[in-house]
Amino acid sequence: MEFHLLNRLAEVRSKLGPYLEALGVRAKIVKDSEGFPSIEFKSKDGKTFCPVEITLGTTAKGGPMNGWGGSVLRTYLWEEADVGHNGWKHQFFGGMKEAVELEDDKDQSLEAIDILVRGAGVVYAGRSKDKFTDDEDFGDAFFAIEDALTLHGEIVVNCERSTTCDSYTFRDPGKQEWRIAFRNEKATISLDGKRIASLPSHDRDAIGGLIEERLSRYLDRSPFKR
Repeated sequence: MEFHLLNRLAEVRSKLGPYLEALGVRAKIVKDSEGFPSIEFKSKDGKTFCPVEITLGTTAKGGPMNGWGGSVLRTYLWEEADVGHNGWKHQFFGGMKEAVELEDDKDQSLEAIDILVRGAGVVYAGRSKDKFTDDEDFGDAFFAIEDALTLHGEIVVNCERSTTCDSYTFRDPGKQEWRIAFRNEKATISLDGKRIASLPSHDRDAIGGLIEERLSRYLDRSPFKR
């Protein structure tokens, strides 16, 4: 790899090393399909990353100034929403946040990198971190489930993770145990351990509608009717 690129990488690691280590990520150089280099911040397995990239420009690649000039620092917005009632977070992509063109001034450029990397936080891909998910279907479904339960009192909805799937679980006023398990683009709904439906995981309206309909039907004839 070009000596000048390694210099830029070493500067970033010197500036941010302890902070990146605490996040569980490292700065490394990658090249796109056309050979253009950038610095990204990822864990060794690629499942944890800081949503920042530095596209290295002419001088960063060994131009006359041998510095950061011509490089662009991009940050991407990842937002978090609470799902369930037991401390889970849904992380979801919100688009590009900002792009900053770096200058040849080393200290100024490294300070800009430091500020934006520290402000960007970290994203946990897939099911790699306990109580975190980036599954859009799973995250969106919580609000449909919550809406379906609104008329039935205070019902605690918990998130659970097994080796194969993530699920929502709750007990309704009639003491029935519900589980909505998300796997392979399906939401499998079980009641007291028996599967009652398998729906497309992206169809939050169908998921919420089925829960509301079954719950209302049962409670209408139940001694637990409010």
